[in-house]
This record gives sequence, structure tokens and C-alpha cells, in this order.
Amino acid sequence: MDPFTILGAVGSVVGIAGFGLQLAQFLDTFIEGYTSAPASLEAIVDTVYSTTGALEQVQEFLKREKNNVEQGGEPELFSPKALAQIRKTSDKCLKIFWRIEATILSDSSSDLEERISRRLVEFHAEIEANRAQTVLRLDTGLKLSTLMRWRWSFNISNKLDKHNEHLHRLQTTLILMFQVISLQANLIKP
Repeated sequence: MDPFTILGAVGSVVGIAGFGLQLAQFLDTFIEGYTSAPASLEAIVDTVYSTTGALEQVQEFLKREKNNVEQGGEPELFSPKALAQIRKTSDKCLKIFWRIEATILSDSSSDLEERISRRLVEFHAEIEANRAQTVLRLDTGLKLSTLMRWRWSFNISNKLDKHNEHLHRLQTTLILMFQVISLQANLIKP
């Protein structure tokens, strides 16, 4: 396996985890200033934080593998199939993060899924071109007036619940991956 494949996986997970952290921090700040925040909003914040944490745990093993391969060693923790699975799962997390961002912005346009797919392709193209981590930024327009917050809480609870459930499933997958990788890392310790 070439180091660029691992490098791309590291860059992808780093970017996605960073974006998830920005999203969770924004939502946290939003809740602090909003006394009647719906429970679904608090639940999604917790899930975004924990999913980001699971991505960061996998990221640490990816970095370890990258360093090993860069020093001339053979891959010990990841097969090409495992890297593909990590990319697929982390991409799904990113898509959910973007859907949450769109929900917050009340963006339910008919081309949302197409734009998300295009953003994902652009994200991976940038990683390939730079061979390094790519920084994803939360939409800076995420500021809601009091009236908008009130309207918003009635309109998005169901959408957030759906996103929360999906993120929970992906988080479980990431945790399982982390446990398998961790077991492999313990088996190869000298």
C-alpha cells in the first residue's frame, strides 16, 4: 500500500473531525443563548461531539500507520479494504454534518443532496491535490435571530432526530473499527 493512500485517509479524517468539532461548538454556543432549545438539538450536539471523538481515535491509528509506512515499514494496521471502509464511513459522517448545517440554515432546497455530493468530490479532490489535510469551514452565516430561533425550533426537530439516529449508527461503526484496529495494534506490539 502506498503512503499516499494512507496520507489521503489521514487528511480526510482530520478534515471531517475538525468540521464536526466546529459544528458541535457552534451548536453548543447556540444552545447556551437559547433557553428553550429543543431536546433534539441537545442530543445532536452530544452525538456530533462523540462522533468527532470516534473519528479522532481512528485518526490516531491512521497517523501511526502513516508514520510507519513513511519510515519504510509495511502497513500493519490497515488493509486497503479497511482504508476504503474508513473513508466511506467518515464520508457518511461528513454528509450528515453538512445536512445538519443545512438544517440549521433552513436550507431544504431540492438540490441539497446534489450540492453535498459535489462538496464531497471537491473535498477529496483537494486532499488528492494537496496530499495533506484539508480544512473544512462551517458556514459563517450561521447566525440566527431570536425570531428565527423560535421558528426554527418548531421546524427542525424531526430532521435533527433523523440525523442524530444516522450519526449514532455511524458512530457505532467507527467505534467498532477503533476496537478492531486497537486489537491489531496490541497484537503487533513488540
